[in-house]
Amino acid sequence: MKVKKSFFVLFFSNCLVLFCACGCTAQRSPQRDFKNDSYYFMALKQLDCGNQKEAERFFSLCAKKGSAYCARKSAEEYIKIGNIRERIEKTEAFLRRYDDECALLLAVRTFSSAGEYSKVILHTNGADLNECSNALASLRLGALLQKQDSRFYREMESWFLNRPLSSEHYKFFTANELDYSSVIRFRIEVYRRNYVSALEIYNADGNGFPQKPQIFSDLGKTFLYAAPDYYSCARKFDGFADSSSGEAQFYAYFYAGRLYEKDEKYKTLASQRYMSAMEYAKAQDDGAKYDNALWYLLNLALRGSTEKAISLLKTYCSTWYDADYFDDFLNLLPPLLLSEGNWNAFYDIYQALDGYASNEAVAKYAYIYGRLVQEGIAMPSVGEIAGSESDAAFTRALTSGSDFYYRAMAVYRLGLGGAREEEVLCNTIVDPDASVDTEAETLLLGYAAFGFPEKIYPEYMALYSDGVVISTGVSMKLAAFLNECGENKYEYYPQGLRIAARAFTRTTAPVSKEEMKLLFPRDYKTFVEAACTEFNLPQEALYALIRSESFFDAEIVSSAGAIGLSQLMPDTAADIARKLKMPEFDLRDAETNVRFGAFYLEELNRRLDGAWLPAFFAYNAGITRVRRWIKDSRLSFNSKTALPNDILLEILPFDETRGYGRKLVGAGAMYSWLYDDKPVSESVKEFMQ
Repeated sequence: MKVKKSFFVLFFSNCLVLFCACGCTAQRSPQRDFKNDSYYFMALKQLDCGNQKEAERFFSLCAKKGSAYCARKSAEEYIKIGNIRERIEKTEAFLRRYDDECALLLAVRTFSSAGEYSKVILHTNGADLNECSNALASLRLGALLQKQDSRFYREMESWFLNRPLSSEHYKFFTANELDYSSVIRFRIEVYRRNYVSALEIYNADGNGFPQKPQIFSDLGKTFLYAAPDYYSCARKFDGFADSSSGEAQFYAYFYAGRLYEKDEKYKTLASQRYMSAMEYAKAQDDGAKYDNALWYLLNLALRGSTEKAISLLKTYCSTWYDADYFDDFLNLLPPLLLSEGNWNAFYDIYQALDGYASNEAVAKYAYIYGRLVQEGIAMPSVGEIAGSESDAAFTRALTSGSDFYYRAMAVYRLGLGGAREEEVLCNTIVDPDASVDTEAETLLLGYAAFGFPEKIYPEYMALYSDGVVISTGVSMKLAAFLNECGENKYEYYPQGLRIAARAFTRTTAPVSKEEMKLLFPRDYKTFVEAACTEFNLPQEALYALIRSESFFDAEIVSSAGAIGLSQLMPDTAADIARKLKMPEFDLRDAETNVRFGAFYLEELNRRLDGAWLPAFFAYNAGITRVRRWIKDSRLSFNSKTALPNDILLEILPFDETRGYGRKLVGAGAMYSWLYDDKPVSESVKEFMQ
């Protein structure tokens, strides 16, 4: 069943362009619903029709009468219309109304493009170039340079030396031929990743470099990637740590640790320096730096022994700031623990992590422990019965994150069904006290109602990044609207899905089963149905593959060169085309891509004796590797028979492939449950056989 079309979907489907003097007419208007805010959207329509004067009038009306977001958008568009003199006058008035940095940046760009450098300087005199946006800093420096202002070199040096280098720094450097200092040239070479050149500059003039945090950070990278003697460089950073203070001291300790670690013989010194860096970061309550140093400390310990790593993990997990930052480290441990036969460590870890790590990480360790107890491989904790112990672990795994694998697997192991199954699968963290910004919602809904789907996703993501709360209901309406628009323009399919995915991670109300379909859409339905019929493939398997591979983005190309919805490499596609007797093909054609992906998945499944999970692994990593992994896994467990596939998944050597398998099984089970009302337990059993 399709998600019921919202008013906005129906409006977009039925309406023509609104209020255009160029001959466009409207079948109906949502003007009454949006009141004064409608002037903004009507102005955009006028611009589309080339009627600048009428657009200017509507923008002016909304800027005066509209709600916050629509008024601000109108004011920003209003100052772009007119001749140079008119635009400058409007911009001056705009700055009298809005005094935030975004307004200042827009105004300064207007002044700069008009050659009004004195106005740029005047309005940016209070800007701190070490804190403001790099774009604003670059414009101010450009104006100072144009006016030959005596402040230029002092402010330019400060901007280049006190901040992480950005594309704005690099553009300024390349656009202006100046007598840059050696330390600036050094930083530019590091930004370019020309570490050998950077080292040459440092060796020639480095004694005069200031002891600043960003200089130490760049120097640390240079030594790591270009220096021939790590130990001597580490000792140099020890000296920096003794002679510096503040943030610079953190980088001195941190890179001393990195360099000692690279030498291999000084791991103890490396650990000590990471701990010193952590102490500084903790004292300054700098969570990002603390987590970064701790991450390196844990990974260094893991290279020595899993026992040491576990000990440090249990010691420090309650102190980290961002739990998600450590998910990749926590993904490294299970294959090592399983290959070492350290079964009961999973219990200790999941108990220690609960409340501190991400729900996804805790669910992983809880589920694996439950399965090991269930299989009689691990012993239950003291005084506990195996069945109740495994059930308790599976129950904890029910609250996993958004990839749904451990949640679906726990539903299967616990035999949940009916209302309880729906409650678990739709479960998300709800913040009923979140302060929803209804005026931001008006802006987004207006884009839908007045027929501007192209503006919804970028605006939604900008608001999301700024921490603006959009209600779950409105987010789902927008996702449904874009999904419908995708039927005419494919680029809207992934945009709708991404909005639904973000809405699921930041909910203001429970998510219904019907709304969950927006998180697992059946886009390209005609192509998928045809391909599945042709190759006798379950639709849920192909939908899961496309969702996991490309998020339904037909234009995506991976860094490795995989193309389109099913992310096929050109060589693989050429082999498929030969088998299908297609001398010519285009992987960027959605129908062809879906058909090729379906053929390849079915072929892998057949060659692996109808086992879906190994077929998924093979799609990601190749069938030869998968067969070798299955053989090696039996040796690891001293087993003459194949391991259960869910345990096999956890000991694969590649984290990417483990994650890939989880995504496809979880998504496949959700598609079956959402669209076929098939219990998750049945789907999981089929995928895991």
